[in-house]
Amino acid sequence: FQWLREKGASRAAKLETRTAAHGLVAARAFNGRGCLVEVNSETDFVARNAEFQRFVRDLADAALRNYASLTAPQRDAGGAALVQGDALKALDLQGTLVTDAALALSAHVGERIDVRRCALVEGAAVSAYAHNGADGAGTSAGVVALDGGDDDVGRQLAMHCVAARPLAIDVDGLPASLLDAERVIVEAQLADSAKPADVVEKILNGKLNKFAQERALLTQVHVVDGKKTVQKVLGKKTKVEAFAVFSVGENIE
Repeated sequence: FQWLREKGASRAAKLETRTAAHGLVAARAFNGRGCLVEVNSETDFVARNAEFQRFVRDLADAALRNYASLTAPQRDAGGAALVQGDALKALDLQGTLVTDAALALSAHVGERIDVRRCALVEGAAVSAYAHNGADGAGTSAGVVALDGGDDDVGRQLAMHCVAARPLAIDVDGLPASLLDAERVIVEAQLADSAKPADVVEKILNGKLNKFAQERALLTQVHVVDGKKTVQKVLGKKTKVEAFAVFSVGENIE
């Protein structure tokens, strides 16, 4: 292992400029806490490697064990705490630092291994779902924290999040910049309309409301039900505390 660490360290600088956009996302949920962890490789071939898969799953377990030290009061629009990869690298992974284990794995597979990010959620009931994978790791994954409901409800909602990719729990939580950008687009589309100004304004507001509702979790149509919104499926007794969704390689240039 020491030889692999040293070899990995020497190769790390050479691999640093190479793009790692494949890999896995692992999802974990236990005792009211949940996490997502993404680790990237350069090729899908390495992502299918058993040792790489074990590393990602072990890292997710370590992140969940160290929830208290990793989480922070700041939350995104989904209520999750987002943690960058550097914070994960200092964790203990079965007696070895994550950063050393990643270097050894890189030397073994001959590719850049990037411990990219983690999301943490907490609630009365937490459920996780991994898509297109096994043992809680796949190409996409979601984790949901609920107040009320059970694991079946939570798992279905985690599946929904992976499929529908909500950006916030409710419409009020959507970033103003997102809505402003959409307003500019819709205004351009309606610029040549011959309709009266008040009619154009109603159309504009209608399109913006629809846009917002399709991107907020509670107002999306639940993908499992197919007809009702998430809010109606959950009912009044179940509240979404937080959610997070990762897909491998998203926003990597």
